[in-house]
Amino acid sequence: MNIIFDLDGTLIDSAFDIAKYINITREKCNLPPVSVDFVKQNLGNGAERLVKGCIPEIPFSKEILDYYNEIYTACDFSLTVLFDGVKEMLERLKGKHNLVVISNKPQQTVDEIIKKFFGGVFNLALGGKEGAPLKPKKELFLEINKHITLDPKETVMVGDGDTDYLFAKNCGLNYILVDWGYRKVEDLKALGGENFAHTTNDIINFIESL
Repeated sequence: MNIIFDLDGTLIDSAFDIAKYINITREKCNLPPVSVDFVKQNLGNGAERLVKGCIPEIPFSKEILDYYNEIYTACDFSLTVLFDGVKEMLERLKGKHNLVVISNKPQQTVDEIIKKFFGGVFNLALGGKEGAPLKPKKELFLEINKHITLDPKETVMVGDGDTDYLFAKNCGLNYILVDWGYRKVEDLKALGGENFAHTTNDIINFIESL
């Protein structure tokens, strides 16, 4: 079985680190800080949309985006933690399945996080690149297959957000959505989501049932 994991809100709780560096970026723009909950509402669609959503008071510019990406990628991720049971779940799945991470974060940032928290666990970790498709675009699955061949019928998407669910549906993948992430279960159900995990053991049981 092939298992594709989302990163933020699924494997790691990164909201406090992201909010810290969003607020440093806002301070540079002479703007007051915003709450972690406000930042969470803008997560999941890549750094550009994050910056646009979290700094709506001024016109978006590449300079602001580049500044945020630079300081966040260079941080020590000291406020980022694994969600409960993630380490044990990955240890159980590793070796039995192909494990892939896809994130709408920039590739360089994904690389730093994987190196710190998940060294040697994943067969592939893909982040966003200029001109490359992001979730939920079907073309992202073709991008993954340039690196590792995955049969959609033998692949499970594990995520916490609408982009994860829609990506799975667009690509014909099995899916399971965690309820500890940054999106409300009610909103995911409204999109059509039906398979939900309350613990990491639920993810394991779902995979083993296929």
